[in-house]
Amino acid sequence: MSALTRLKQQWNTQDGGLNAGAFDAQWLEKTIDIVNELYDEMGSLGTEFKAAVQGVKATERFNPALKATWAAYFVAFLVSTGPVDQRTGFANRVEYKNGAIEDYIDFIGTRFHEFIHAIQHDKHPITHAVPINQKSVAILLPTDYIRLKVLMELDAYSKEAWLMSKFYDAFEDEIDEADLPWKVKIYRTIEAQDPTRSDALNMAMFAGTLLRHKQTTQNGEKAAYMDDYHTSALDQYLISIQNWQHRTEQAQEPEACMLTREDIIALGDTFGPNVFTAGRQDELVALFLEPPVLSAENKHKLGAVYEMFGIESEEDAQPEPLAKILSAKGMTMDAFMADSKSGIPAQLDENGDYIRPNTRKLQP
Repeated sequence: MSALTRLKQQWNTQDGGLNAGAFDAQWLEKTIDIVNELYDEMGSLGTEFKAAVQGVKATERFNPALKATWAAYFVAFLVSTGPVDQRTGFANRVEYKNGAIEDYIDFIGTRFHEFIHAIQHDKHPITHAVPINQKSVAILLPTDYIRLKVLMELDAYSKEAWLMSKFYDAFEDEIDEADLPWKVKIYRTIEAQDPTRSDALNMAMFAGTLLRHKQTTQNGEKAAYMDDYHTSALDQYLISIQNWQHRTEQAQEPEACMLTREDIIALGDTFGPNVFTAGRQDELVALFLEPPVLSAENKHKLGAVYEMFGIESEEDAQPEPLAKILSAKGMTMDAFMADSKSGIPAQLDENGDYIRPNTRKLQP
């Protein structure tokens, strides 16, 4: 019996799969074992992805309480009111939401997507210069944080579609193409337009399509597909700043850093062909340099962040490239990321409650 047939059977077990809403760690472990077999059967690309997944050492679990909009979520950093050892630090965990993933095809694509995020955080220091990371000596300003989040999603969606297309090619005798998710169908349409085009260029074209894609909101209005990610990034930024722990008097406030061209190129290089250069060395596609176009609601949230920082514009914070900030502190990018991954203990007040910060300004 083929691994794919066993995966289909595994998915249909009465008390196992995500659609049953069951929290079953054994089911998930068995399913992952079968999926890893399928990576090997994909050929060299599947084997390369499997090795990358194993290299990041991320954990996977069901989370019945997951409130995220999406069916799964890569949890990079923890800041919560749970037990002390869970309050802060690098989480490095993929969580699946019960009942939210439709079938085995959806699970395979979702796992591709979330582990691209895990690889991004394992390979690229700029993904650690974020407000939710209490260990960072520098954080991206809000507009660049939004840009980073969008670029990370475009990278993950493009590579998910690319990997899923290759997965289908390897198992086309056992999978109905009609069952592929809509994003994968769009990618395969782009692929079919010119068989001589490189994977990198196909992915860049797909990312551009996704960036311009409009979707209908609950209010019946048309909004950019990435608008949800703008909202999520700003909400996370505000909550993270509000939940920052007090630092000791000797500790320095985090400095303001910026997203550079080099950062974007390096993000695209974390796995597979580079989406953002379309395969052209050190030459970014102009589309991926454009600032985010925010909705009126998100512009208001951005203003709230500025007010919290005591600035009127991001130029007031005098941001510098992360590499320059670290160099001035005698740190390398690799050392910064290793330190970030080591976690940091939470600080509690005399009542054992998590310390929340007062309004603060970024240090120029």
